[in-house]
Amino acid sequence: MTQKVLITGAASGLGRALALRFAKIGAQICIADINDEGSQETLELVKKAGGCGWIYHLDVRSESQWNELRSEVEQRWK
Repeated sequence: MTQKVLITGAASGLGRALALRFAKIGAQICIADINDEGSQETLELVKKAGGCGWIYHLDVRSESQWNELRSEVEQRWK
């Protein structure tokens, strides 16, 4: 079974490092961040490291965005 991981703040720093760590074991990664450009860079690095993923624009302060993300995750990772 492929591991699935949702990482907030994945556009840079520790979040990006975690995404790359999980990519090396072939995980599917949801890159959730408010920084769209950084998220795209992380996704490219994840793919180069052997993982796959998708980007979700998320402001962690927004309850409605969290609810929308939960729905998206449920749809994609049934």
